[in-house]
This record gives sequence, C-alpha cells and structure tokens, in this order.
Amino acid sequence: MIRMIPAIKLLAGFFLVAVLATATAASANLIPTEDLFKPSEFSNVRMSPDGMFIAAIARTPAQPGGQNLIVMDLSDRSVKVLTGYPEDEVTRFWWVTDERLVFMINRDYESRTKSAEYLGTYAINRDGSRGRQIHEPFEGDRRGGRSIGGAGTGRIGGIREDFRILDIWWSNPEYILVQKISQRFRFPDVYKVNVNTGHMRKLTINDNDIMNWYVDYQGRPRVGYSTGSDRDDLIFDVVYRPENGEEWKSIVTGTYGDFSLHGFDQDNRHIFVSSRNGGDRLKLYRVDGETGELGKPLVSDPVYDVDGQLISTRAGKPLFFRYQTDKPRTLFFEQDWADRQAVIDGALPDAVNYIYDWDDKEIRFLIYSWSDRQVGDYYLLDEKAGKLSFILSSAAWLDKDDMAPMLPISFAARDGLNIHGYLTLPVNSGDGPFPLVLNPHGGPYGVRDGWDFNREVQFLANRGYAVLQVNYRGSGGYGASFEHDAHKRWGLEMQDDLTDAVLWAIDQGYTKHGKVCIYGASYGGYATLMGLVKTPELFSCGIDYVGVSDINTFYVDIKTKNSVSGQDQDLNWFHWAIGDPGKDKERFYETSPINHVEKIQAPLLIIHGVFDPIVPVEHSRRLVGKLKSAGKEFEYHEKRYEAHGFRTPANQADLYDMIDKFLAKHIK
Repeated sequence: MIRMIPAIKLLAGFFLVAVLATATAASANLIPTEDLFKPSEFSNVRMSPDGMFIAAIARTPAQPGGQNLIVMDLSDRSVKVLTGYPEDEVTRFWWVTDERLVFMINRDYESRTKSAEYLGTYAINRDGSRGRQIHEPFEGDRRGGRSIGGAGTGRIGGIREDFRILDIWWSNPEYILVQKISQRFRFPDVYKVNVNTGHMRKLTINDNDIMNWYVDYQGRPRVGYSTGSDRDDLIFDVVYRPENGEEWKSIVTGTYGDFSLHGFDQDNRHIFVSSRNGGDRLKLYRVDGETGELGKPLVSDPVYDVDGQLISTRAGKPLFFRYQTDKPRTLFFEQDWADRQAVIDGALPDAVNYIYDWDDKEIRFLIYSWSDRQVGDYYLLDEKAGKLSFILSSAAWLDKDDMAPMLPISFAARDGLNIHGYLTLPVNSGDGPFPLVLNPHGGPYGVRDGWDFNREVQFLANRGYAVLQVNYRGSGGYGASFEHDAHKRWGLEMQDDLTDAVLWAIDQGYTKHGKVCIYGASYGGYATLMGLVKTPELFSCGIDYVGVSDINTFYVDIKTKNSVSGQDQDLNWFHWAIGDPGKDKERFYETSPINHVEKIQAPLLIIHGVFDPIVPVEHSRRLVGKLKSAGKEFEYHEKRYEAHGFRTPANQADLYDMIDKFLAKHIK
C-alpha cells in the first residue's frame, strides 16, 4: 500500500493572478459568454523524464491569439516561454530527453490570407536553445518553413505529406519514429527522424497496404491496420510480423469498428486489442501475435463497448486501461497503481483523477483532475515527500459551483430499445418543468455523447435551460447491432429516438409542451431540420448549425472529394451506412428536409461557415431559398472565414450570443 500524507498545498500557478482577476469580475450567476468559451489556458501538460520539469501548451499574455510551448521548473515554479507564435498553434509535443522536446505546429483557422494547415514539426531545448524544424510539410517545396519565433516565410504551396509521430525511440532518444505518406496515397512508410539534425531514414517499406502502424518496444514497426489498395470493401485486418522478420500475417479481420489496436505488451509478442470476436460488443483481449489466439477477454461489459486507451510504462509494462461506460472507467493491471489511485481519489474527491504522467523512477506523478463541472486542474504527487500540490488550472476563471451536473439517463424507445443519454438541469432553479434544449450529436455513426465538461451544455444550463443529450441508435459505444441497425435510417427510427427522448422528459416533468427547442450541428443540424419537419407540434424552435439539408447533395459532396483521391472507400461506406442514391431515391427524397420546408412551423436559426469542407455552405444557402419561397420564419448567419464549426473565440462568442437571444425569444 502506498503511504503518504494526502495534504494539498496550493501554489501560485503561471498567470494565476491575471485569471483570478477575471473570475472576480465575472457574475456569480450569469457567466459571460466570453468566459465560458474562452480557450483553456493550459493543455497537454507533460512531465520531463527526470520529473524536474513540466511542459505545457499555453495561451500567454504576450500572444493570446496563439498557442505556445512553455516549460516550468517544478523546484521554484519559474516558467520559460519557448515559442512566440501570435496566431499559429502548438498542437502536440513530446519530451524526448530531459533537455529536448519535439512539437508540432498547426494553423487552425481560416483568414483572408491564410488557410488552416499543418505547418511542420520542430525540436527545441527546454532552455529555448537549439530550436530547428525537423519536418517540412510540403515535399519538394522550398518555401523555407517557419521560425521558432513564429514569423512565416516563403510562399504557400507544394504537395502535402501526411506525417504522424508514432513514438519516441526510448532506446535511442536522439530519434523519434514517424509514419509518413510520400510515394503511395493512404499507405505510409515508417521512418526514424533525428531530433537534432532532422535527418530522416526509412525503416520499412509498406508493401502490405498498411494505413496505420504500431511499433514494438524496441522501435520496430510490427503491427498495423491493413486494407488493400484496390480493396474498398470496408474490410480491415490487423497484420503482424514476428520478431524474426518472417512474412506479415493477418491475426484479426473485420469491418470498420469491429476492432481497435492499443499496442504491444512488454513481451513484444502479445498485443492488446478491443475486438467484437464475432459478438456484439467490443471486449478487451490480449492477443497472441504468433498464433492469433484472443483467449478470454480481460474485461467486458453487458451494455458498453470496452474500447479506450492503454497506459504502459516506457518499457511496455501495461499499467491500466481507460474506457467509457456511462462515466469514465479504469481497469488496473497492477495493484500498487490501483492503491495509488485510491489515495489520489481520497485527496481529490468528486472528480475524475487521471494519473497523467510520471518520471522514470515512478516517484513523481502528474495528476489531471476534472469532472462534468470543472475543465481540469493539474497536481503534482510527490510520493517521496508525501505531498500532493496544485500546479496549474486549465480555466481558473470558471467556478465549478456555478456549473450544473450532467446526469446519466436511460429510457425505452417506442420499439422497446433501451436508449442512453445525459440530462443537465439548471443550477438552483427548482424542480421544473424547465425550458429544454434537445441537443443531438453529430456523426452520426460511431460517435456518442459522454460524461465530461461540455462548455456548450454549461452555457445553456447557465441560461436556465435543461439540456437533453441522446445517444440515439447509430451512436457508438453500445455494440455493433445498436450502430448497424441504424444504417439507412436517417430521419426514421434514428429521429424517432429523439422524439421519444423529449416525450420521456415531458412525462418525467423535466419540461412541458411549448418549451422545447431542438439544436444540433452537422448530423445534429440534419436532425434539427428533420425534427421540425416530422414532428412540428413538438418543437417551438430549431437551431441548425452546419447541418445537412439534402442527402443527395451530401452524397455528391463525398463523390466529388473521392474523385480527387481516386478511392471509393468513402462512397462504399456511404452506400453501406446511408444508402444508394439510385436504389434509395424515394427514401432519400422523403428524409431530406429541404424537400419538406412547407411542414416547418417553428422559427428556425441557421448558421454556417463559408469554408465548411464537410457540409458545404450550399446546404444552408439552398435551404434559405426554399424557406424564403415558403414564407417561413427564419434567421440566417454565415461566417466568412470559418469551416465545419467555428474556431475563433470571437466567432464562438457571436455564435452563442445569437443562440442565447434566439432561445430567450422562443422558449424562455
């Protein structure tokens, strides 16, 4: 049993004075929109291998519009800002040694002169020295990359490479292992890259049509997801190569979603895989790579798929596995880690406390503490000193006591199928009934709502609305039949589940007729439009955000993209999951809201980004034309330099202020 003193010593974090001033100025009841949607100040906090430093992605006072890399000395909490990007964003980073870090830069916005794009991978020492680019994202393009300070040079153009870091090569920390597409579309090769010089050397040739690689604990690429270059049938294999270099062989086969890889065990032979194994739900297995035998499942659940993240030591020893049911769950492989978790949970109650990172000697641990009511705080657990101390807060200006709890719920749909979801009620607003916002998620297939801190949900609850999130059939995490039975059921049973959710909420007294609005984005926007068409008596208003209005047009959108890539896999998926525009012509027409605007009775707010590559803005523009012709009540807003969901804080604030005014007018 771990023995320590679970006392919490609060220490001033980086920029804490500034953010506390913001918190003091904010209203205790009505939280300003800008505060709720202000980006987290810190993210992706990681500990150096020796446990003496942490690094983080931060929004600094000097560059509030960008995301930059900082390093904190844990001995005195002094901070050094390593990069100075005014707008671009450090998106991921890794400690390679105690001295050196590798990080990636993105531009995650659109503007008049710049497009959203991956800008390269860099390395830098923790003292700010020896910064250099180690990967240029445009093969053969001599535009000169970007500087560590953030100043762009050269022209924009060239052929984009896919570049993904697989692992740090711990046995030789001067190198990282990456997969990169260069010669064959979709099928990357594996390289080692020197973090000091940027020199890149190919480790393997991809002649097995592998789309994603996994390396063993000696840095050898030996497992991957495979599909043939001419095979667009949605069948995938987990392929494995023995240590002696023999031929690759398939050890698991299935359609998309039937399995997922989590990495090698310490013996470099067994692999952790979530697999349906011929059944309905994903279970966690330890697969023998030599024989392909799955054996008995390590963990299974009668309701939920067991799929998540395997956490191991750098030597490959598995420690625990995180996955989602109605709330986050953890399976521990080592009792001492389970004991450590119990001590942390005792010191930080009413929160999910992730052991997020640790030093090589397993003495110092970085803890990320979060819940449905708090974005997340970082703590340092020093077992030698017997102390748990606060380090940083992701959003110190938000008080969890102002936030509403997210309650897991379930109900029976009209055909008896059990549907799960979450209900969030306004804080200190009595017993109800409340005005309610039904918030269907996007996707739709394989995606689900989960128990977490959701800024949008908290915004609506803070404004006095109950929020109902529904994992309608087709959502991920509830088994293959729950998802696949919703194929080709857009606007039909999938929509009925949302209707039944509202009727359940009315029956339970959480809301009442005349006080319900439906609001969703992407597929959720489609569900909003279809709800107003199919059950106009149920909703007093609707908000369609970057939504699909015409299934036929959506098919053409995907077909156009595939004509560029030369692959038919996305089209085959569309035929499998949504339908064929030839065979299903009548159903496509009946379940496309744009063909039935005359049935819409409630006021409608429509919002779209002009640069949306997923659901092009023409979906909304054509819908607006039909609504005008039919004399319907609606508002329409476009944002010129936004895409499939608004990214810039100013545009997010505008978005939710529009939503706030619209809801207050129609259901409050």
